[in-house]
Amino acid sequence: MSRNLTVRTRTALAALAAGLISATAFAQTPMAPSTGTGADTSVGAGAAAGGAGVGAGAGASVGAGAGAGTMAPAGAASTMPTTGPAPGSVPAGMVAVPHGPGVYQLQPKLDPLVERRMARAEARGEYRARKSEARQEYRQEVNAAKQERKAEMREANEEAKRELTTPPAR
Repeated sequence: MSRNLTVRTRTALAALAAGLISATAFAQTPMAPSTGTGADTSVGAGAAAGGAGVGAGAGASVGAGAGAGTMAPAGAASTMPTTGPAPGSVPAGMVAVPHGPGVYQLQPKLDPLVERRMARAEARGEYRARKSEARQEYRQEVNAAKQERKAEMREANEEAKRELTTPPAR
């Protein structure tokens, strides 16, 4: 396989990267209604031309046609709602997961088996935490009881030594 990139390969890779970036940005921003003025708000030679082709050069993106706003304007980040995506804007089989203030990422719904596995893992983690705390508390109680027994034995030993060293009263 050749290590040199051809012009066609480079263009295809640039278009692929731009498409993935656009798709990621599109999936993470809430849907903005199209104004219908024919003005496209996305950046890139392909989209600005309004064609269906691939743009070339820096900032290239896949053209979506005139009037199709694929990205929000630069100042729209501060005015985005923080309540979540509009009902019905999330495709079937997808879930909007909060990914920051006003940013939601679309992810596929989890399989019931995966949900069960995750719930069991969480329950197992909680059980282990409770078990560890209980074990630590038990060890502290056992060590305290040992210290008490040692102190009692020491006192009994000292008492016995005192009795042996004192002469018997006659």
